[in-house]
Amino acid sequence: MNKKIIDFLATGFYSGKLPKMPGTWGTLAALLLVSAVKFIFDPAVMQVHTIVLAVFVIAVSIYVSNKAVDLKLYGENKDPQQIVIDEFAGFFVAIAALPFEYFTFVAAFILFRFFDIKKISWRGGSSSPDESLILST
Repeated sequence: MNKKIIDFLATGFYSGKLPKMPGTWGTLAALLLVSAVKFIFDPAVMQVHTIVLAVFVIAVSIYVSNKAVDLKLYGENKDPQQIVIDEFAGFFVAIAALPFEYFTFVAAFILFRFFDIKKISWRGGSSSPDESLILST
């Protein structure tokens, strides 16, 4: 896969490159994506779409984040802040079983960011897709 595509996906459509709080920007981009999907699809089938999207993003997240680190797109750092695709995966898991309402998504956004910021590191300070997924449950 092309480095530009890896960079685009790993940074959550470049939201992880915004200054200050890349994880928050990445989760906000995920919230906007889910809102757009809600606008496009029938709410009666939306929960199925959200679950399918979550599974897809988890798989892409694992591949892309590992590839970005292997390619050293963000230097030697094993946990670059720019990689926010794990925020997408974790947020989609967090909302998969929620009622499909904007209020619940905003509440999920706030709670997800709170627990992600206050997280207890599972691997000595590094963040990864599996941590975001664990924190979202």
